[in-house]
Amino acid sequence: MDTDNIVSITADGKLELPSKIQQLNDWFKRIEELGADRNQPSLQEISEMVKEVRREV
Repeated sequence: MDTDNIVSITADGKLELPSKIQQLNDWFKRIEELGADRNQPSLQEISEMVKEVRREV
């Protein structure tokens, strides 16, 4: 079995992530910082739209 380390822990207990994973992690942090998009409908609004369309069909 071939095993490669994905992450490693330094002697002082810090987690070292490969650059690809770190970039993804940074991207998710940025999305969280931006918060919800007010132009996007909520799940409740989407549900109501679906119900309406189903009634029309």
